[in-house]
Amino acid sequence: MRKNQKILSIFLAAAAAASVLSLAGCKDKKYEAYDRAGEEYDYYLPDYVKVSRYDGIEVPNISYTASTEDAEKAAKSNIASFCTFEMVTDRPCREGDIVDIVTTCYMDGENYPLYTFKKDSRGYGHSITLGCWDLYIDDVDQAIIGKNAGDSFTITFNLPDPFYRSLEDSGKEVTMDIYISSISEVNYSEADDDFYQKYVGYTKDNYTEYMKHILEDKVNGFIEDYKAEYAWNYVCENSELIKLPEKESEELYESYMDYYRSQAEDKSQSLKEYAKSVFGYDDIEDFKKYVRDLTEDICFKDMIRYYIMRCENIELDQSYYEEKILEYVEDYQIKELEDAESFVDYHYGLDQYKKSLRLQYVNQWIGDHAKVREDVTTYNSSELNK
Repeated sequence: MRKNQKILSIFLAAAAAASVLSLAGCKDKKYEAYDRAGEEYDYYLPDYVKVSRYDGIEVPNISYTASTEDAEKAAKSNIASFCTFEMVTDRPCREGDIVDIVTTCYMDGENYPLYTFKKDSRGYGHSITLGCWDLYIDDVDQAIIGKNAGDSFTITFNLPDPFYRSLEDSGKEVTMDIYISSISEVNYSEADDDFYQKYVGYTKDNYTEYMKHILEDKVNGFIEDYKAEYAWNYVCENSELIKLPEKESEELYESYMDYYRSQAEDKSQSLKEYAKSVFGYDDIEDFKKYVRDLTEDICFKDMIRYYIMRCENIELDQSYYEEKILEYVEDYQIKELEDAESFVDYHYGLDQYKKSLRLQYVNQWIGDHAKVREDVTTYNSSELNK
């Protein structure tokens, strides 16, 4: 009986291995059928990179529904900017105040830029309305309440899980050094229905309902971006680099070095001085190794994208393209697609932009084809993709 079980186990293992090889072979045949003439990395990429499975990556079942309390906080934070206010120095912070803070935040001993707010050229840090969930966490607000302008202090706390603003950091411990620059007391008593109607176009109750939709769109947008990023990171972490294509790897390295040389020149610095002042490298050879590692990683990931794009014959989705190009030019007050395309064509080259965007769209495609695990509702779960 034991012998038969052993033979069966060997047979099943062989069958599973054959299945994986068959699937890989199937993908490689699809890759061969793609006309890659004229594209970058126009090699037989299975010789350069072994790509993991990329369809049906498991992601957690995370979503957000705005509560009335969340919407009321968001509405209060927005309406505060239209109310009259007065800077105060004779009392501590309390809920509803607008406080200006300067912070340095750390995670795992490294600077955490999401919650690091430095002074700008006017001497201001970052303003938040206390108690209004401006930072998507309550710990910072609660630590500031009761403190005075000019106070400096340090807090340590764990981000919630899920942490909607940056889901990959859910549950992690952060330390924040906080300096309170100023406290302003807001006159909320003037914010009646007529006030709301004048400044935001809604009555107070209707504006709260409107903010529910705004919050849900914003936070669920964070979540969808995260799911695509989670699935893409899984593919990268489980793919294997066989060898780098010398041509593209070297071109990418030189293009980055040329960029850094031009940045150094603009600052009237040598490349060594620039590497020290911007990146903290004392040794120029260490800086060059950093750039080499960076560009090799970009090359590796681009090959993964090209492989998947060719196997699945992925074309740039028109709605994705329109959304991204309009986002790209929104700071220039450009609203129409035709104007956006003209702007991008002049400054960047529209064809090159579309090529870059098509590669980015591969990440979105992987996210769109991910499988949501209904039973997993937190980021930090070992149950995914076993």
